[in-house]
Amino acid sequence: MSLKSSLLRFVNEHFNHLSKNITVRLPETEPGKYAQADFGRLGKLWDSVTKKFRTLWAFIVTLTFSRHMFVYITFKLDTRAVIEGCELAWAYFEGIPEILIIDNMSPAVDKADRYSPKINKTFMEYAQYRGFIVDPANPAHPKGKPVVENNVSYVKKSFFAGETFICREDCQERATYWCSNVAGARIHGTTRKRPIELFKDFEKDKLAFYDKIRYDIPYWAQPVVHPDHHISFKKSLYSLPTKYIGKHVDVRGDSALVRIYFKGELIKTHPRMPEGKRSTDYSDYPAELTPYTLRNANYQIDEGTKRHPAIGEYIAFLLSGTYPWHRIRSAQKLLRIADKYGHKRTAAACIKAKDYGIYDVRRIERMLKNGVEKNLPENGSESIFEYASKFARDGSYFKNYS
Repeated sequence: MSLKSSLLRFVNEHFNHLSKNITVRLPETEPGKYAQADFGRLGKLWDSVTKKFRTLWAFIVTLTFSRHMFVYITFKLDTRAVIEGCELAWAYFEGIPEILIIDNMSPAVDKADRYSPKINKTFMEYAQYRGFIVDPANPAHPKGKPVVENNVSYVKKSFFAGETFICREDCQERATYWCSNVAGARIHGTTRKRPIELFKDFEKDKLAFYDKIRYDIPYWAQPVVHPDHHISFKKSLYSLPTKYIGKHVDVRGDSALVRIYFKGELIKTHPRMPEGKRSTDYSDYPAELTPYTLRNANYQIDEGTKRHPAIGEYIAFLLSGTYPWHRIRSAQKLLRIADKYGHKRTAAACIKAKDYGIYDVRRIERMLKNGVEKNLPENGSESIFEYASKFARDGSYFKNYS
């Protein structure tokens, strides 16, 4: 018999109690100090939005002392779902625990690590806003959060299995009722108490204050600034100054504002725009390009007025109507013509063109080239139509020419 086999028998006989499979029950936690959270897969449910059956998930938050739980029903496994689940849990408990122990789920933890995990930026910002500490469990170590781990199968078997739900909202409403009247009212196997009674008697008053104002969940992104001075964020466009073209920026957008940062410094704030729309600050463009990039009727009129009031009046005439955009380029061309031929000469041509009802800026340019812009009535106020009225005849004048 070899020495190795003898040593193994000796170790198994005298040191078997040191096996890694042996667990130690931790002491009970203080009321209001800890909560544990995790996702659990429930099954399939019809989604009225996408018109198909989708996998349904339960985000379960359990208070460690009382074992009282809240279940948030969701089709998504993303950061917004985690935050929405937490917000509904704090509203349900009417308070916030000091520490939230979570699994190393990707919506909340970017990089799992035993000693220095990297928390998702959006979720960390939320935790700091609400004032609780995020404590990820050890990677691949479900025993690090046994309270909520056991509740995943309990929720699936006791609440979801065998039931029929109309939609996600119906499932959520019934889950909240189940948390209070079934799960909360049962005799818990470990505490031998009803979770909802322990919660009301000892834990509720120990939770931190919850203001009941729903958190505005932001989005974060790192887009690049394109040559057209804009970034694309959530299918909308937002402008930045020329010096940032080609650089990556950090963008934080909530329901009201989009804040843009470069190397940690806030450089621009825009109102949040609907999908397909854009927010452009035209001062972000180089000054020499502004007239050609700004598709704004008032801007074109103001620029014309600066050159001569008659030019501004003609541009207003040119851009009148419900859809002025198809003549924006003509207005821009007229500004260039005024700079080339002189403001006074262009103003005279504009007065003449307006009197004739001419919308074609190229004809104004021909007037200036041919030097006929000053062929106007002497007082400079009567229009061509006023002159035509001098030769008008009453209908009876033509009665003998039938």
